[in-house]
Amino acid sequence: MRFLLLLSLSALLPTAAQAQLLAFPEAEGFGQYATGARTNLSAASLYHVTNLDDSGPGSLRDALSQSNRFVVFDVGGIINLESVMTVASNITIAGQTAPGGITVYSDRVAFHNANNLISRHWAVRKGDPGIRDDAASIARGQNMIFDHMSITWGVDGTFDINPDSGYVIDDITIQNSIVAQGLDRLGHSTGGLMQPGGGVSVIKSLWADNVTRNPKVRNDNEFINNVVYGWESAAYIMGDTAGTSNANVVGNYFIEGPVNGSAPFSSGTSSFHIYADDNWVDDNRNGVLDGSLVTSYPGADVVASPHAFPTTAALTAQQAVQHVMANAGPHIVRDAVDSRLMAEVASYGTLGGVIQRETDLFPGFGSDPAYLNPRARLTDTDHDAIPDNWETANGLDPADPADWKGLRGDGYTALEGYLNELGADGGAVSASMGEWTAAANWAGATPTFADTATVGGTVVHSGGHAFARRVNVRGTLVMTGGTLDVFDTATSTGTLAVSGGTLSSGRLQVGASGSSGALVVGAGGVIQTGSIENGGGGASLLFDGGAFRAADDGGIAVATTLAAGGATFDTADHATVVTGAVSGVGGLTKQGSGSLTLASASAYSGPTLVEDGTLALPSGGIGASQTISVGANGVLDASAVAGGVSLGGGQSLDGAGTLVGAVTAGAGAVVRPQGVSGSGRPAVGIQAENMTLGSDWAVFDNAAHGTGAGGSYSGADLNDGGIVLVSGESLSSASVNGAASTTVAISEAGAWRLYAKVAEPTLSPIVGDPSTQPGGNNSFYTSVSPGSLAASPTNYTPVQTLDNNADVADWTLVSTSVTPASGVTGPLVAGIDYTLAAGSQPFAIYGREVGTVIDGFVLSPENLTAAELETVLSGQGLPTDDQVLTITGNYLHQSEATLAIDLDSADSLSRLRVEGTASLTGDLSVELTGGFLPQPQDVFEILTATSLTGQFANATAGERLSVVGGGSFIVDYDYANDLVTLSSYLESLPGDFNADGLVDAADYTTWRDGLGTTYSSADYAVWAANYGRSLAESPAGSRAPEPAAGVLASLLLTAAAARRRRP
Repeated sequence: MRFLLLLSLSALLPTAAQAQLLAFPEAEGFGQYATGARTNLSAASLYHVTNLDDSGPGSLRDALSQSNRFVVFDVGGIINLESVMTVASNITIAGQTAPGGITVYSDRVAFHNANNLISRHWAVRKGDPGIRDDAASIARGQNMIFDHMSITWGVDGTFDINPDSGYVIDDITIQNSIVAQGLDRLGHSTGGLMQPGGGVSVIKSLWADNVTRNPKVRNDNEFINNVVYGWESAAYIMGDTAGTSNANVVGNYFIEGPVNGSAPFSSGTSSFHIYADDNWVDDNRNGVLDGSLVTSYPGADVVASPHAFPTTAALTAQQAVQHVMANAGPHIVRDAVDSRLMAEVASYGTLGGVIQRETDLFPGFGSDPAYLNPRARLTDTDHDAIPDNWETANGLDPADPADWKGLRGDGYTALEGYLNELGADGGAVSASMGEWTAAANWAGATPTFADTATVGGTVVHSGGHAFARRVNVRGTLVMTGGTLDVFDTATSTGTLAVSGGTLSSGRLQVGASGSSGALVVGAGGVIQTGSIENGGGGASLLFDGGAFRAADDGGIAVATTLAAGGATFDTADHATVVTGAVSGVGGLTKQGSGSLTLASASAYSGPTLVEDGTLALPSGGIGASQTISVGANGVLDASAVAGGVSLGGGQSLDGAGTLVGAVTAGAGAVVRPQGVSGSGRPAVGIQAENMTLGSDWAVFDNAAHGTGAGGSYSGADLNDGGIVLVSGESLSSASVNGAASTTVAISEAGAWRLYAKVAEPTLSPIVGDPSTQPGGNNSFYTSVSPGSLAASPTNYTPVQTLDNNADVADWTLVSTSVTPASGVTGPLVAGIDYTLAAGSQPFAIYGREVGTVIDGFVLSPENLTAAELETVLSGQGLPTDDQVLTITGNYLHQSEATLAIDLDSADSLSRLRVEGTASLTGDLSVELTGGFLPQPQDVFEILTATSLTGQFANATAGERLSVVGGGSFIVDYDYANDLVTLSSYLESLPGDFNADGLVDAADYTTWRDGLGTTYSSADYAVWAANYGRSLAESPAGSRAPEPAAGVLASLLLTAAAARRRRP
């Protein structure tokens, strides 16, 4: 860890030194020293917002309910609030981590007593409920900074800072933010009332479309480098009271909207002492920024020198306009609301106006997906909110879930180092030649997550880790190795070629209006994203051996060509929809458990391989693909194809997976079913009493811990016992004596889910259990690292299971990515998914609350029911059926099509399962593989169906069919049970051309009929040499006599006549 100090050193830093560290490098104003979750770093934890629910585990409301948290976002979108959201103290809200941005809507947010708050990059949009209420408010508290916020649609104040009686609010900063569109529904459209009693700074922010209070200010105020747009009755209100106020108002621009507004400053009093400089007003609404200097501050006491406040204006008023338009609000990805507001400012008076309801401009907000800006997340293996490649490039360990908390040389934690880079104002950098990683090519510094990087000429990235917030390729960018992580969007209006290494991006965009673009992915190259969008103009996507790896649900909306090397589409556990046409000579390989849907014409001619998950076909099918293979874990969904999959000459279908829909095999087509034996589904049961227990745990004993000791729970439903935490309650961290550990065998690499069976006694007899009342205790610590099952005193996260007053042990799905199955609940607090390597792994949990009773744990890649979990915990496996090639619809086996059966053992699973009607007309081919020799008593089911009609043209019922490689089977059609079998195997005899086990005249007839096609003259000699032999003849070495001369002569004459009759 190159630049990290040990976490314990944080306790040694002088308090005064910590207090002088800026909240983040660009922090300004009275609130610039807010400390957020760094206030009490030893107690601080990392909380991942994993859903858009109003409440519950993984929700933003839950995240903000407790102090000392760094709040990061694994999801982006709109959270529809059902009640006011409150914010605890000592919190850092890192909205910049939300992929695509994060917004709360339909109720207010109260920052009351949210002391030491760092709040960045999110939106609060209240909306019209028919009552007067602020969108955001502070009634008490201090040391808060709001950066890149967007607060809109208040029905009273939009952002009011107004103390409760007897309180003083102090050291507050609002910077790079938006306070706008106070709704006039009830005649009170305002920006904000700011009368804190202490100091409030408003810096580089936008106030727009509020009738009045833009803002209304009392007490100590900095109003510096802001833009006020589209007010109607009042912009900056100077106190309007006899109380004393002091204000520095510098470098602001007031721009009237379409409605004629009043003067920019109003309601001053002699006790309002204002230092004012470089403030401008543009009141002509002519679409041009051409205002004039403000010279009047009516009623106020204009002082000659600035008050001794923290901030000095860094921009002129004119520069402030450009800065605000580029940076105000959550600007990494601007939503429709903020984009509209910036368009109004850019119109310089011709667009905008006060609205009564948010639906006036934004109908369906909160429910219409058009307001979402989906982006994929960058890979974060250890779940510490820092992308893997950034960790590696900055001396951190992407497999260490605890190193986010270590302090850097600049005083920030490692996590804050990443958050500060990602959340910065940002800049534009460009390069036109050379290596990406050479700083000189970028005018001195390579791009960071704060930068928009533009590639002109030709730039090559051949190794190492590179980063950007956005990338615009206008020339040519060639990746031959290394990684390039783009947090938001990578756009190609030139050529972006990835022939090595990995390009990861929130989204990819090819082309733009009036500009063509190309994305080329060659062998060894990987593009990882959620969506590839067509930005307009000409857009092309070419794969020649490269791979697409889905990092989120999304789609590919660009016409895609598969060159000879083909393409691999790994959807992981996501859903990807390809709406662009797919063509070319290459093949398509589908990997990952998720789904890939081809929604447009697909005319590629290479092979189609479905290894895992689902490949859904377009309505026109994939008729040009010559080979279709569906693996045992794969599904080919042809339900959208009218008539199902049609195979023609030279085309084939094979595998052990499932084809949804119908199949027609025409002349020249081959269907080759394969199978995989059901060997049991992967799952690991862990009996808690068999784990190695720390001294805080005891094996549950009813006499000591249950009803026998006066409690309410007997433990009768525990599976062979359980454990109970009898001492060492620790609600803030994992205690060294609270470990319960073992070793588990992980059978396959990939995503695994953890389940816990936990009881919550109504009444607990455990000494020291504070819950000796209804409700009991039921929490523990598990590993916070997705790559490790072993919790430790530095690697832990609390898991609170379901409140349970029924005195029973219930199953909880600790993982949160899926909805629990029947009989299973989700956690009340926390939860995590694990991504594990195959092999032996240590497993450890730690006790948290005294009285917690744990029966055991189950690990599985699947979403299991309570009944299945009980089966696993009891030591039994989860059996699976044998997997064979399955067609869920009808199967039409037309003339000259071939069903090819390969038998490799007596338990061969070369079998076709048809869940509709199987209609047989074509041929059957059977081959022995791997040296397998069947026994006469072996019976092989080769086709099962719901309904069976017809028979194979070359396999008459009850007669023998020759086997490729020798021997023959009797083919039987069981129409009562709708299956076809092979039985009564006979080894082959030389010359036994009709495979009846006897070399006789009938074989001569077979030879004669096939002479010149199936057989040659040399085959006659074989027949003649073996005439009279049978499989039932005397012991080996005996020989039947050759046919008599007269018989041979007669047969030869017949043969000669037959040859003369041939054309």
